[in-house]
Amino acid sequence: MSAPRMRTLPEAIKEIKSLDPDTALTLTALRRMVKNGELPYTAIASKRLISLDNLLNALQLGNSQTDSESKSRK
Repeated sequence: MSAPRMRTLPEAIKEIKSLDPDTALTLTALRRMVKNGELPYTAIASKRLISLDNLLNALQLGNSQTDSESKSRK
């Protein structure tokens, strides 16, 4: 079992930008995802740590969930 790749929110944005330099994801959007409970986090002192793998999964799954939710609302 490998250790989770935990990152602070600014570190996670840097990782995403290194994978995709043209990403539209911003630090503000990432903070909103955490605040809205869309992305779990671990609080250590005043820092919020997220799993980079969970973030990548949420971004991949987000499109299909958003598409199906928007279709059901119409």
